[in-house]
Amino acid sequence: MKVALFEQASSYAPYGGPIQIQSNALRALQQINPTIFEEIVAAGTCTADRVSGLKIGYRKGNKLAGLYDAGDWLVRFDTIGPALEAGLPATVVVDRPVIQQILVKHGFPEGTVRIKSRIQQYEDLGKGRGVAVTLEDGTKAYADALVGADGIWSQVRKNLHGLDDGAGGFAAS
Repeated sequence: MKVALFEQASSYAPYGGPIQIQSNALRALQQINPTIFEEIVAAGTCTADRVSGLKIGYRKGNKLAGLYDAGDWLVRFDTIGPALEAGLPATVVVDRPVIQQILVKHGFPEGTVRIKSRIQQYEDLGKGRGVAVTLEDGTKAYADALVGADGIWSQVRKNLHGLDDGAGGFAAS
């Protein structure tokens, strides 16, 4: 499978915080490259055995709907049970620089990583026809699939959901 990785940073450098890799993503990684999968799992911290869910960061609500204080759980859910039942590996958290080092260690074919290549927008070309990606510098790229792993300020998510620039950082897809 031919892959192109568009990195918005102006140079390769280990930076960034932890990335949670869910069970289904780990399974895909395991099938693509078992060695990288094993190293990422070994380097990660299992989070599936902890309470998972959403907490509110501020006081909100009313007497009818309920009041929530900052830090209250809005919802809790089990991640280890469903993963184990489906035969999937447990969710892990790995620091971004560690993931980068593992990927670099195992090498990319020449030209795979394109530095200073932030995606501005993409267009779905229709069923079975792939996507057209436009980078900020106007360069176009064509692919069968696009994976937006561009974080909380995701340009890919904004494009997917038709969101404006003010939507970044507030929602996950």
